[in-house]
Amino acid sequence: GASGNALFFKGSTTSSASFACPALGSRTVSFWFRRGAGSGELTYDAGNTYPYLISDLSSLRINFSNKDGEGFKSYIFAQNGQQSVKYFAQSSTPAFWRETWMHFAMTLDVTSEEVVKEGVKVSHVAYKAYVNGMCVASPSTDFIVTNLAVSGTTWLGNFSRNYTRPIYGAIDDFRIWDTALDAGQVAAEYERTHAEKGDPLVGRWSFDSTSNNGSGSLVLKDVVGQVGDITCGAGIIVTNAGVEGNAIYCNGYKTCY
Repeated sequence: GASGNALFFKGSTTSSASFACPALGSRTVSFWFRRGAGSGELTYDAGNTYPYLISDLSSLRINFSNKDGEGFKSYIFAQNGQQSVKYFAQSSTPAFWRETWMHFAMTLDVTSEEVVKEGVKVSHVAYKAYVNGMCVASPSTDFIVTNLAVSGTTWLGNFSRNYTRPIYGAIDDFRIWDTALDAGQVAAEYERTHAEKGDPLVGRWSFDSTSNNGSGSLVLKDVVGQVGDITCGAGIIVTNAGVEGNAIYCNGYKTCY
C-alpha cells in the first residue's frame, strides 16, 4: 500500500466493503488510491464506464470516468446521492493515473442551512477537491443541496444499489472527519504518509556526482546507493543547464545511451 497494507478491489460484482456511516454535514474524506488496469481494456475497466470508489457516504458518492484515447487517466466525479444529477465536481483534467498511488481529498463545508418544508433541509455547501495535497477545484459559488446529511451504509469499491459498477484498484489510509479541513491540514495529510513510510527510493541519479571509469566512460553516481551507478556511452555529456544543477545531454547518435 501507500503506507503499509491496502484494501484491494478486483473489479468483480462481489468486490466491495461497507460500514455504517453517521449523518454528516460538513466533512472531509481523504484516501490514497492506486487504480489498476483491470481487464486490460484501454478505456474502461471491464466495461464499467463509471466505477464507484465511494457510494453513499452520507449522500456523497465518488466515481470515475475516462475519455476515449486517454485510457490510463481517470476523471473524477463527486455527486450528492439524494440528487443524482447534482455534481459537486466533474474534473476536466485527470485526477488519477493508473498504476500510481495518488492522494485524493474532498472537503464539504456547510455555510448555511434552511428547512424548506417538513423533512426537507437545504444546505449551502462550499467544496474543495485536492490531489496530492494541492487544491484542484474550489468553486466560488456554493452548491445548494437537498438532504445532504443522512445516515446509512457506505460502500467502498462498488455502487450501493446493484453492485454493477466495481472498481479495480487499491485504497489505503481512508479517513473521514466531521469538519472541513483547511488547505494546510489536507497538505499535512498528504505529507504525513510520506513521513510515516519513509523514502521509498531505491535509486537516484542527480547527475551532479560523476566520475570516469578505467575505460574513460562517464559514470553517473547513484546517490541513494542501492541500485548502482550508470555507465554512459560516448554520446552522453554532462551539462550544467539542468532543472537543478547538472543534466545529461544526448547527441542523437548511436553512441548516445
